[in-house]
Amino acid sequence: MGNGAESAGSDRAELKKLLACARKQPVHMAFALGADGRAILKLDKLRDPRALEKSLRAEDGSKGHRFGKVLIDPDSPKRVQF
Repeated sequence: MGNGAESAGSDRAELKKLLACARKQPVHMAFALGADGRAILKLDKLRDPRALEKSLRAEDGSKGHRFGKVLIDPDSPKRVQF
């Protein structure tokens, strides 16, 4: 992500903001593997997880699609549960 190339997933600033929101309530998410083997992660507070997965499926070469919710573990705040 540091090379300035367009990414299929969410940008880093948006991910950090949504992960901060996940401390209070679960956030919808979808992830997959891209054609280059890197993980693609999309988070959204409002959109349905299946809709996020569908947008990832539209990406060329992505595989291993999963969807669900993400939340921060209250006992261990550095741990994220998918």
